[in-house]
Formats: sequence, C-alpha cells, structure tokens
Amino acid sequence: MADTMVNLSTILKQLMHEEGIKTAALARETGILQPVLHKLVAGTTDNPRIKTLLPVAKFFNISLEQLMGESPLPADRQAKNQRLSHMNLVPLIQHWGDINSETHKNAGIDDSSIVCDLPCGENTFALKVQDSTMLPQFSEGSLIIVDPSRDVSNGQLVIIRLPHCPQPIFKKILFDVEDIYLKPLNTDFKTITVPKNEAYEILGVVIEHK
Repeated sequence: MADTMVNLSTILKQLMHEEGIKTAALARETGILQPVLHKLVAGTTDNPRIKTLLPVAKFFNISLEQLMGESPLPADRQAKNQRLSHMNLVPLIQHWGDINSETHKNAGIDDSSIVCDLPCGENTFALKVQDSTMLPQFSEGSLIIVDPSRDVSNGQLVIIRLPHCPQPIFKKILFDVEDIYLKPLNTDFKTITVPKNEAYEILGVVIEHK
C-alpha cells in the first residue's frame, strides 16, 4: 500500500503540474474536499476510496489504474478518451433476490460499488455471478454490470425474473414467434422455454463483464 500511495502522489503531482491546476481548484472541479486532496497529493492517505479517486481520474481523462500507477499514463494526455469520460460508480447488489424496480434505484454508492466504464443509465447496478450456467464466458463470482434502461433485442444477455423462479436468472434471450427462449452458455444446462403469454420481467441488459 505504501508503494501505491507514493505512485499515486507522484502521478497526481505530475498531472496537476501539466494541467497547471492547484489543489483548491482541483477540489472545486472534482467535488472532493480540499483536505482529502491534500492527503492524496502528499501521499499520506492509507486507503483512498474509489469514490474519491474516480472524479480525479475522470478530470484528467485517465483510468483508475493509470492514476494509481498500475498501468502507464497515455502518451498523449491531451486527447480525450470518450469511453473513460463515461466512467460511473454503480451499486453492487449483494442478493439477487433483492433485485426489483425500486431496490437498485435506491441502492447507495459505497466502498463495494463497481466502476462501469461504459455509458449507462442512472439505475445501472452490478451483480456477482452465482453459478456455472454461463460458463465459459462468465465464471462464478465474476462481476456483471446490468443496465435496466437498455432496450432488449434478440440474442442479448439479460437478467430476467420468472414467476416460478425464487430469484432472477442470468441468460441469453432469444425471441421466437410463439415463445421466448432463455439459453445458458454452458451446454451442460438446458434452455428454458417461456411462453409469450407467461408473465416475466426483464430487469436489465448485461453491458459489461469484469
């Protein structure tokens, strides 16, 4: 951790020098309290939070890994990276059974929150994969980011609630004339057929995998 803080301090000082910005101005631009930024610059913060570092990384158009010294800074730091400019923190929903139209809207941002690198809706949330049905692409315990605002189209990966299932499931959705099919990526498991007249709720489209 000590080496990380030294790297963070060195990189932050370099970026601020290149940008010609002082701590007070950076605090105004990022919304981070000035005393907190002073500690980051000085390298005296033991364990900085993601929600503190993310606005700083976004301001300088770099990734969190680049800010922390885990990967090199871009050669041309004047170029704007459209993808990184959309980075957002999204809440991690711990229990799949808690997912509904209100729970993830009201979930707060805390130290368990996940960085979404893509443009996403304000109600986007993250989940941990709970089983092996989506192997080999999605292993148990890996993170997926789900956007409820995305339109659903044929072949997309979705989180869906079925009336006969105790909690939502993660599957590839296929639309047919008469029915809907929910296909696992792991061929050891069977495809689920959902008649179109059966009640179901699509809770979001999977947009990112970590």
